[in-house]
Amino acid sequence: MREARAFFFVCAGLFVLMLTFQLGSQSAVAQGLGRFVVGSFDPDSDPVVIDSGGQMWMMGRANSPGVRVGPVPLPRPGNVLEATASVVGGTFEAYVLYDDGDAYHFDRTSWRYLGNVAEGATAAGERSWGKVKADYRK
Repeated sequence: MREARAFFFVCAGLFVLMLTFQLGSQSAVAQGLGRFVVGSFDPDSDPVVIDSGGQMWMMGRANSPGVRVGPVPLPRPGNVLEATASVVGGTFEAYVLYDDGDAYHFDRTSWRYLGNVAEGATAAGERSWGKVKADYRK
């Protein structure tokens, strides 16, 4: 009976040790910049990324190769659809567009709200088929 109890405690101890190892190894993550959620790099702007913590990072390419700027906190929380930046000699300008249409500009010191891209309905007049044909005949 005593050997069975000792065997049980040894097995239970090994089980708990393996369980803590499995849980610890799966939930451990690097404490770096985090995951990047938005990035932009096109011929007319410098590379820019936004991490999951809401920080923007930029790097000069054309005017100031290799100059890195960041982190810069975003103007507000939310989902950013697009971001663009221009890095010149360690200073920079940036634009962000959120999924609700709000656009912001960073002018080296602070964010400025530019407006909502999709504000209001687009005016569209009703035209008859005869009016369309008449316009193209002219």
